[in-house]
Amino acid sequence: MKYLINVTFSVFFLFTLVSCSGGGDDNDITNPEDQVKSIKLSVSNEYVELNNQAVFEVLSDKNKVLTSSCKFFVNNKEITGNTFKGDLGDYSVYATYKQLISTPKTFNIIPEIVYYKTNVLVEDYTGTWCGWCPRVSQAIKLLKEETSQISVVAVHVGDNMQISKSSALTNAFSVNSYPHVQLNRNSKWDGDQPNNLGAVTGLLGSPRKIGLTMESSLNDRTLSLKVKTQFGFPYTDLKLVVFVLENGIIADQINFTSYFPELDRYTNSNNQPVSKSFIHDNVLRESLTAVLGDDIESSSTQSGSIYEKSFNYDIPSDFDISKMEVVAIIVDKDKQAINSRMSKLEENQTFEKL
Repeated sequence: MKYLINVTFSVFFLFTLVSCSGGGDDNDITNPEDQVKSIKLSVSNEYVELNNQAVFEVLSDKNKVLTSSCKFFVNNKEITGNTFKGDLGDYSVYATYKQLISTPKTFNIIPEIVYYKTNVLVEDYTGTWCGWCPRVSQAIKLLKEETSQISVVAVHVGDNMQISKSSALTNAFSVNSYPHVQLNRNSKWDGDQPNNLGAVTGLLGSPRKIGLTMESSLNDRTLSLKVKTQFGFPYTDLKLVVFVLENGIIADQINFTSYFPELDRYTNSNNQPVSKSFIHDNVLRESLTAVLGDDIESSSTQSGSIYEKSFNYDIPSDFDISKMEVVAIIVDKDKQAINSRMSKLEENQTFEKL
């Protein structure tokens, strides 16, 4: 009888030990706090360069990593492991964990990303009446001595160089005090600009995934212009802006600064100091597109695509053709400039690939 009692106790102890261990099953009803109710799938990148791998990860609703316990299906075919390498194209992936199925995710395998030289867009809102605006003119002069990777547009307001489309720009970027300088249409260049060139040159270090070229010719005073944009990465919701500029326009400038001492000065009727025969460069003369940009079809903005648009413009007789140039700008849906490029007339450019 003693031997029977010992055997019964041993069996009961073993059964109790196994029952309490829970078996490590996340969905074991004896451990409701560990149950996985849903799984969340993530992909390493929405765009994966050709010959690189897409990497998948799965988390539980409590953020526990479940990747190694999951199965993955790319375009409805099970794969080995949690990585995938394929040909160019669009793909869909989902994961399963026991009886649970994740929400599908999409990703795209694209050609190798191509990078281009950055050209910072500097839009200077100015006027001959603006006494502190020569400070920006001096800063731009110094910038041009330091780098060629800037696209400068002087948007005149309140003088005889203002164009009708200028108000669309001042309204879009809340220009209500002067000087006002926009960098890439997403930040202001404030402060003492001549001593803060780094605010502009600091933007040159990030290469762009969009490149621009221009080709132009003149037939008498008719400008024929072709703008080409090459995309090293897929984009959507882009716009093209094209401006015609003129350099070397002579007009007296109210000048509260000490810059441009080489120019003769006089005091006007309002007792303001004026720099005589001030040279105004990069003056916006015409916009061949909407000033905020014309839409580019998304079918034309995929990796490796080249988008072309042609323009014809009859240059007014009072503009000096020998001092004119054009600038092209690609902006996104938030009006921010992704890249830009300047060109003299009758110049044929190539893409500035890095």
